[in-house]
Order: sequence, then structure tokens, then C-alpha cells
Amino acid sequence: MFFKRGPRERVMLERAMEQVESLLRDMQRQGKDLTHLKFKKYQKTHYTSCTCEKCLEARRTKDPHKRGILEDGYKVFLGPGDSKEDAE
Repeated sequence: MFFKRGPRERVMLERAMEQVESLLRDMQRQGKDLTHLKFKKYQKTHYTSCTCEKCLEARRTKDPHKRGILEDGYKVFLGPGDSKEDAE
């Protein structure tokens, strides 16, 4: 799992995994049912009115995937199916 990563990336990944584990332990202590736990990745992009280089290129080529990324993250859902209950 960690074979092709440098030492800095390995340390960052291990810290992130520790934070996720502690978050899950806290949720379990609070009595939340984690049997239907689901993670979904999301990307927050620039507004459609942005005029940076990436957004202008995305508008020119009509490809919204080329817009500038502000942040990557994960949303955690606890309920079965496509529940809108967000447990961040």
C-alpha cells in the first residue's frame, strides 16, 4: 500500500488515516450506527463567473471538468442508500 510513495506522502497518509480512525471511534462512542457508513469524494470548483486561466479554458472548450479546483474532500453518510444526513 505504501510502496511507491515518498516518506513525506507516507507520513501525511498515515496522519490522515489516524484522524479518520479517531473520527469513527468518536462517532461510535456517540452511539451512531456505522453499519451503513459511506464515503463520497467531492470537488469544490471555482464559481462559473470566475475569470482565471483554467476557468476561461473550461468555458472556451465547454468542459466544466477543467475549471479550477478549490478543494478536495470526502462526505460521510451514515444511513442506508442515498441519505442526505451528513455526519462530518
